[in-house]
Amino acid sequence: MYKSFLDFFNELEPQFSSVINDTGFPKYNMFSYKDDINKYKVELALAGYSKDDIGIKTIQNKLIIECNSIVKSKEDPNLLIYGNAGISKRAFSKTFEVNEKYSLEVESAEFINGLLSVIVKVNIPEEFKPKEYKIK
Repeated sequence: MYKSFLDFFNELEPQFSSVINDTGFPKYNMFSYKDDINKYKVELALAGYSKDDIGIKTIQNKLIIECNSIVKSKEDPNLLIYGNAGISKRAFSKTFEVNEKYSLEVESAEFINGLLSVIVKVNIPEEFKPKEYKIK
């Protein structure tokens, strides 16, 4: 297949290319930083979870955020019947992926008021970094 010159440069950008097997849960936001194009912030809405329920890991070019155990709410002895069980508490795995040439590193993660924020740095090998040349 023919690739244009622009296609080649688009492949060099370390942007997150996909979310693998996205089920739509949990909902997330993704931001890039103006001052560092290789740094991203991923936010996940996790109402009802605690930070102990959540695991974060990187494997090469993938960021994986997951809850492997089904979270059960504490039983209230005064509660007779669930009127509405609209807050979803279930096991999940959310995997974000960048181009396979790069690796990921979690710089920080915090969980405040049901919102998980993860700061991720994309590590670009020297051979893929832009090089500047002086004009004689």
